[in-house]
Amino acid sequence: MNQQAYEAGKAAYQQGDWNGAVALLHQAIDATEANGAAEHMLGNAYMKLGRYAEAADAYGKALADASYGKVGALSCNRGRAYLAAGQPDEAIASLNAAVQDQSYAKAYKAYVALGEAYRMKNDVRNAGIAFRNAAIDESNPDPSFSLRELGACFIALHRPVDAVEAYRTALDFATPMENQNAIYSELGMAYVAANRMSEAVDEKTGAAAPETGVKAADAGQEDMQGTEKQEKSKPGWDELMADPEYKSCFDSRVQEIVRKRLRDRHGSEEALGRLRPVLEALGEKYGLESTAPEDIDAQALSELIRTPSGFGSGEEIRRHLEELAYQEAALKESFPEFSLEREMEDPEFLRLTAPHTGLTLA
Repeated sequence: MNQQAYEAGKAAYQQGDWNGAVALLHQAIDATEANGAAEHMLGNAYMKLGRYAEAADAYGKALADASYGKVGALSCNRGRAYLAAGQPDEAIASLNAAVQDQSYAKAYKAYVALGEAYRMKNDVRNAGIAFRNAAIDESNPDPSFSLRELGACFIALHRPVDAVEAYRTALDFATPMENQNAIYSELGMAYVAANRMSEAVDEKTGAAAPETGVKAADAGQEDMQGTEKQEKSKPGWDELMADPEYKSCFDSRVQEIVRKRLRDRHGSEEALGRLRPVLEALGEKYGLESTAPEDIDAQALSELIRTPSGFGSGEEIRRHLEELAYQEAALKESFPEFSLEREMEDPEFLRLTAPHTGLTLA
């Protein structure tokens, strides 16, 4: 490789002279040897110029230089070049190669491009999987974007409930107010698609009264005959959202609902955390199969506590029965006809002689 031409091409690239960089890097490349670094930079310059097919070709040549490495970065760049050139199949192949490189520290870039490539092919399901992988990549500085794209995929797959959760999670990572406002808007649309209008908007700022769509004050009186006509004349969703006043109220209401749901969720988790030791202890005491709070049947546990058989643990009941058998022998000395087995069939006898009542046979 012509090192002098390479350094000159690198300087031109850093100065934003893309055409100059292309010319100098071509001079630097020696066709008889590997030129991974030069081909990599040449591909970047072609991308800046919008010459995507040539960029993909340059990245491919850089990949052929095994000594250069950077398989993940080069495959990702090549996939994005194919994507920009409108070749989704080639893009998918390159991007899948990129995410297979365990040393590639920015796999989220490849996953985002992979989602876009699958979506170009109308493969929404695989697009959603790619955006999800991008969102959970710990190196991703902006998971909010990937979560929003995942939400859009869920909407396209007619899974609005999952879209709601994706958008709500995106809010946890969004910082700029403009991004939050956009997510709130998308979240509102997901609520509507899920037919959960009561959670998205509880009131419509007086735009229409319930049932008839006419305010009582404006109509003067309820016109039952005009109800059907008024229902048909209600504005559609697009028309309502085109009204700045209505949209502002809608966005504010959705933000309020989402914040409340997040607060309620965190409060419930904290309460369950405080109760967990108590529930686990009760589960162990009454011999439940699982002592995990989420597995405990509250009704079954209540019945165990309230019924005589629930007055003690299995070990306590065993010891209590042994004590009753011992007392039976002593009692028969005075009352030969007494039978503990027969008396145990009487619920009142069981209640009176249950563990912890303090009552004994003799």
